[in-house]
Amino acid sequence: MGKTTVYILSILNQMGSDPKGLLALVIAHTRELANQIYKEFMRFSKYFANINSKIAIGGISLKNQIE
Repeated sequence: MGKTTVYILSILNQMGSDPKGLLALVIAHTRELANQIYKEFMRFSKYFANINSKIAIGGISLKNQIE
């Protein structure tokens, strides 16, 4: 656990118990950091009802990311 975990838990906590629509957009400057943030969202969002996480990374076709 580290800085990313604290960052993610604060975002998830602020979303509340009944989130609607897009509530957070996290932008990272590297793919590695984007993947690390996404993994932490997936790790902790299971403890929060109705929270979904998605990742979109540049350089990968939009069609593949949508699938």
